[in-house]
Amino acid sequence: KKQVEFYMSDANLKKDEFFRSKIEESKEGWLELTYIMNCNKIKNMKIKPSDIVSALKNSSAIEVSKDKKNLRRKGGLALPKADPARKREVKAASKEEKKEELKTVDVQYDTQGRPIYVLLDFENPVIVHFETANREGEDFKVNWKEIEIVVRKAF
Repeated sequence: KKQVEFYMSDANLKKDEFFRSKIEESKEGWLELTYIMNCNKIKNMKIKPSDIVSALKNSSAIEVSKDKKNLRRKGGLALPKADPARKREVKAASKEEKKEELKTVDVQYDTQGRPIYVLLDFENPVIVHFETANREGEDFKVNWKEIEIVVRKAF
């Protein structure tokens, strides 16, 4: 109940362009229950549409259509004004700020002058050369899980 009420709240609908567009398509402000059922948080709850309909019977914010296939804000409450600073734009701006912080690059070189470690974010891939002792008859093996753990800790 709380999750669905959040989806239909002013706070969410200011930023959620998908739900806004679907509600605006309906003259009376209805949103198909199938759209709610496709949300990952709802899927993870492993509930049925009938569970949502039952939970919303006592809701002060949302009403269910007679056919139990659509939801809307109580009394067809108007949608809030869209917030121009959407989540994705805010995230992109913060990524750009982080990139500026990572301009300093720490590079170490092996005996042949090749870089062996470079500190950059994942959007700027770097080829890393490892200096190893060659032993005949032995294959070079990389413990990728260990490398992944080290990289995750560093970033």
